[in-house]
Amino acid sequence: MIELSPYFARAQRIRCFCIALGAISAVGCGRGMGDVQGRVTIDGKPLTNTIIYFEPSRGPLAQSALDDGGKYCLKTPGIGRGVSPGGYRVYLVATLSDDDESVRTVIRESDLVVGKAPPPMIVPKIHPSVTKYYSSTTTDWHREVEPGSNNFDFELVTQ
Repeated sequence: MIELSPYFARAQRIRCFCIALGAISAVGCGRGMGDVQGRVTIDGKPLTNTIIYFEPSRGPLAQSALDDGGKYCLKTPGIGRGVSPGGYRVYLVATLSDDDESVRTVIRESDLVVGKAPPPMIVPKIHPSVTKYYSSTTTDWHREVEPGSNNFDFELVTQ
């Protein structure tokens, strides 16, 4: 019979304990999370070049870029796919595209320096009737995320 040194036996027990603890933790972290997906449209057409944010009262933001069909699937930094259950304020952030019609150049008064040309700031065009959804302080979109599957569609109307 081979006799193990006390140090090796102790290391084996610690290794087994860590593996068991990791398995229990992985199962525990997955339970109770909400899988959130949906679609954002503007006047019935998919919204693109946009990131959707779900902001809880406490904790990390969940976010997703909208694909070409306006669809999203939320991820939480440090967790991956899914979000913790609870109430969220929802807002959008426009991103720039290669399409010249989707951007405008803005020169801020604070950028004006006597004797120098002001640096332009490129910002996406956003229809004035939907700008409130592009700020966490003005949006009126709120959603309650439940454990399991959640589907939230949002419709922007510019008329």
